[in-house]
Amino acid sequence: MTIAGIQVRRLPKGGNSVHSPTYKAADGTWKPAILLPDEVRAPLADTVLAFLVEEGLAVPKRDDIP
Repeated sequence: MTIAGIQVRRLPKGGNSVHSPTYKAADGTWKPAILLPDEVRAPLADTVLAFLVEEGLAVPKRDDIP
């Protein structure tokens, strides 16, 4: 399975957050393009962030640093 459009955003106080793809609805609001249950969404976000750490585009969370 491929999910295109996942966004990673830097947080103002440091760190990153992962967001599912969105689309702009006819009324101008942004809606999720895919709804994932928490048991899928959380591991997916962890995998995306781990990839970014491996690529040198993010740093691991403090509690992940040995």
